[in-house]
Amino acid sequence: MKSFTVSLEFTEPILGSQPTRDVATDYIHATALEKNPELAEGLEEELETLPEALERGTTVFHKVDDKPVLWDYQIRGFIKEWGLALSGDGVVSGVKNLRSKLDNFVYVTPRTIPLEMPECGITFNERPLRAMTAKGPRVSLARSEQAPAGTRIAFTVHIVKDGEITEKVIRALLDMGQWKGLGQWRNGSWGRFTYTMEATA
Repeated sequence: MKSFTVSLEFTEPILGSQPTRDVATDYIHATALEKNPELAEGLEEELETLPEALERGTTVFHKVDDKPVLWDYQIRGFIKEWGLALSGDGVVSGVKNLRSKLDNFVYVTPRTIPLEMPECGITFNERPLRAMTAKGPRVSLARSEQAPAGTRIAFTVHIVKDGEITEKVIRALLDMGQWKGLGQWRNGSWGRFTYTMEATA
């Protein structure tokens, strides 16, 4: 393994992307667990970090000891998403089966990543959602927990030395966080970030 410490700062507020525990529990038990009972242990661990129900339709952050966290798979998901999107880019186009190699050769620690927030802490972001339905246009209200710009996270990226997934490739993917970041409504420019990345000793 080759490892890199990443210090990431959000330049735009990041929105919580998880449903509250009542909604998540109903969905998981109605779908995933019935089809794949062996997944129960890992899913229950995540459910325990979700807060109880807030207003209907609110998305939240997972919390450990009442402090908001991201999970490692959210960082890996970001890396893989951009790996797929940039598969024709000059930096990464030489890596065959890039998304599969990112999935198999790139890992993130720790499992839960605390959000270090400015003193203003968690607020809420409310916005209308417009959709065209069979009965015509409809507007609903979306509500998310929001951590402010200036919030920081730190994690370590581990790369299995396969010769193709390099520091340069990972940097090219993380660089896209300045345009499309992490969390809910990231297509609306929420959750964008800058970062520094250094090889560990």
